[in-house]
Amino acid sequence: MTSPTTTITQKFLSRPQELGVVAVGFSDGQPKAGVDAGPTALLEAGLLDQVRDELGYKVDFDSKVHDYADVKPAESEDPRYRNMIKPRTVSAVTRQLSEQVYEHAREGKMVLTLGGRPLDRHRHRLGHRQGHPRAPRTHGIGRVVEMALAHIGNDTPIHLSFDVDALDPQWAPSTGTPVRGGLTLREGDFIAECIHATGNLIAMDLVEVNPSLASMGASETVRAGCSLVRCALGDTLL
Repeated sequence: MTSPTTTITQKFLSRPQELGVVAVGFSDGQPKAGVDAGPTALLEAGLLDQVRDELGYKVDFDSKVHDYADVKPAESEDPRYRNMIKPRTVSAVTRQLSEQVYEHAREGKMVLTLGGRPLDRHRHRLGHRQGHPRAPRTHGIGRVVEMALAHIGNDTPIHLSFDVDALDPQWAPSTGTPVRGGLTLREGDFIAECIHATGNLIAMDLVEVNPSLASMGASETVRAGCSLVRCALGDTLL
């Protein structure tokens, strides 16, 4: 089937014209407050209206920003474990979120999750470096995306997880780990466009928009987040 405003054939979605949305106002498990307000900021900026009106998706959203308070253990029952903050809370929320995402995915819809914080931030504890910008600067973003997609292959469904702190602070200052030398917004949009063009995208999450940090740049960061989502869903700046 084709997606709403493009001729891209979706290989793994039976209802690609429908977008299931889950908004997650969750910031536990990391030290900086405010990221739980990210989904609300994106929604108030009209992201879902843009997706519906400009890209033609039918949006399935329960109009709630979930904090999952009902599944969180008491503070006294969730001590640190090694370097992990509130591991039981993170585990419980991850389980609840996965069930919500699955309800959309099992019906063949594209799924968009708006965070919040990412729930898989443990690679640095295993000795891996996150977010290193050397490859795009050495090879160029086009070549890097080409190599990544070649490695994945053309018969594999893709879940795109985009942390806005991958962008240079010039484009996304209101985020938890702004690092000079990150991607430009155009490079981020390009990645999203290329993944959409494969026809293999089945889900996306956008995380780490934190309006409480660098508040003067909050609207700019939200605009960048909206742009990334639109490009992953078929918008193009070319």
